[in-house]
Amino acid sequence: MVIKRLKGTAWIAYEDGRGVLIDAGLKAQSKLMKRKLDKLDIDLQYILMTHTHYDHTGATEQIRAATGAKVVVGAAEAECLKCGHTDVPRGTNAFWRMIGNAGHDVDPKHIEHYTPVKGDVVLIEAHTSLEIGSELIEAIPLGAHSVGSVGYRIDEHIFVGDVVFGIAHVVYPWFADFEEDIEAAWGAIIESGAKYIYPGHGRRLSVEYLRRKRDERYKSNSKKESKNV
Repeated sequence: MVIKRLKGTAWIAYEDGRGVLIDAGLKAQSKLMKRKLDKLDIDLQYILMTHTHYDHTGATEQIRAATGAKVVVGAAEAECLKCGHTDVPRGTNAFWRMIGNAGHDVDPKHIEHYTPVKGDVVLIEAHTSLEIGSELIEAIPLGAHSVGSVGYRIDEHIFVGDVVFGIAHVVYPWFADFEEDIEAAWGAIIESGAKYIYPGHGRRLSVEYLRRKRDERYKSNSKKESKNV
């Protein structure tokens, strides 16, 4: 299976003429992404939404309308997708909370709104399997970053949106509405059976690298708490 970054937050995975798009970048990137998809000349079967923030959903409706692909989304964010609005998530430290609040207060039209998706969507409420040719796609609810965040595993590859970052040495997300659930979401990714992680932002990571980062962060915190008891 061929996997590569299409543009922005969007990944494309395809084999034997069939493919899936994972997230759909910004609205301003829609024409470029459609041109790239046309050059690939594949049957795009699904647009898999890891979540519905504006930088992941911007071109979803345009690509859906052009290709006829089915849109898949976490059930808790389906209404967001249909109305074209998702609130900016909370920052995970003071700086990113300031940035998020500024986006919400100063420019919500561009930071929280996108083109609504028309027609029916496939809802993910629990672990679900989808098919693309001979491959199975396992949809795994993750939460943490947003209420309806979903990871999609295809063989040894898992696409996780913004539950994990891959920017330089940063894996901890800058934004998360449910920060207390990040450890559990990372655990679900680690135990998914995948070997490689594809974040919405940044480079591909190995699952073992995330395991080390999780242990460094959470086991060290547990030791500190134990000493204080």
